[in-house]
Amino acid sequence: DADAAMYRAKEGGRDRIVVFGKQIRQQAQHRLDVERELRHALANENISTVYQPIVDIQSGSITGVEALARWEHPALGQLGPDEFLGIAEDTGMILDLGRQVLEQACVQALAWVSMASPGFRVWVNVSARQFADPSLFVTFLRVLDKSGLPAAALGSDITESALMAQTDPVADQLGQL
Repeated sequence: DADAAMYRAKEGGRDRIVVFGKQIRQQAQHRLDVERELRHALANENISTVYQPIVDIQSGSITGVEALARWEHPALGQLGPDEFLGIAEDTGMILDLGRQVLEQACVQALAWVSMASPGFRVWVNVSARQFADPSLFVTFLRVLDKSGLPAAALGSDITESALMAQTDPVADQLGQL
């Protein structure tokens, strides 16, 4: 309980006092429940991918899509990414989540590439935790090979936090990708 209050105080900034209470306990229990259920959802591949179009403003044509993870929770309904991505990142589940989204996005993009304009790409987000994984490049290669999607049709969005962390490994990962 003291740890939960301490972390809550740290989240709020410096020189804060937080007293542990019923609300913090409920939030901690909710987080644990979501974490447990997210493990189950990933093991059963119950995370879906939706696509946000990327539009060229001048021509109005769709030049690509961004792949976004969505989770239809059996009891809570659709959870927004803000409700589960942080937990996935903190627990390391982001590696499985990212791989699943990458696989789904590549399979779907392959169906779209033949119908789309030249240069069409599907973009996937890569978190700092994924970027720190030395097998990221191999994961991308395996998924591309399995799906048959040309590498030129896949792009990755890398968060600023990933770019700011440990510049040498980041440069190596970028070079490989």
